[in-house]
Amino acid sequence: RRLLDLSAEASRRDAIVDELHHKVVHELIRKHCFSCKGGRLSRACVTVLLTDLNLSSGTPPTDDEVEYIFSQSRGTHPDGSLSLHHLPHAIGLWQSFCKQRFDLERALTHFSRSGKMDRLAFKRYLQLLNCGKPVPDDVVDKIMQADGLQGRPQNVISSAAQLAFALTAWYELSGVLASSPSSAKGSCVLQ
Repeated sequence: RRLLDLSAEASRRDAIVDELHHKVVHELIRKHCFSCKGGRLSRACVTVLLTDLNLSSGTPPTDDEVEYIFSQSRGTHPDGSLSLHHLPHAIGLWQSFCKQRFDLERALTHFSRSGKMDRLAFKRYLQLLNCGKPVPDDVVDKIMQADGLQGRPQNVISSAAQLAFALTAWYELSGVLASSPSSAKGSCVLQ
């Protein structure tokens, strides 16, 4: 009976935290969208919003992280702004990325000594995610050349955001409809 009481209390506490987080997010959106023109947020405004949403540290996102959010958000306009209509999707991406950042950074250091994944290290990582099955070279090459990964020196993945880009491309190429290795059907995860 005591365990049931503790479990119910934990559930109530989680619900309160979720509700407060939801209110904070809505207040931040209202604050940042007030100055929005034409139903769009500039890149600078989105960066400030993402900084405010990073409740754990308040650290501004890196250029790679902002680029990841914009590239994966469906509402990016040619002028580099983000449609207000697509802002909830961008916020969801950011929150998901923030939750996965540690695991992505851990994978970078686990598969390379320098914290930068070259093509071979990335291929080994994909093989792990593919439950030990080899990943064809042409697939690895397509991923390494995907949008968001171009312009990197010597085909090296050097940040968590770049690894998130690469994994998004991997999931799209492999037909997995998931946002993370741990939720992908039949995938393996780094232990």
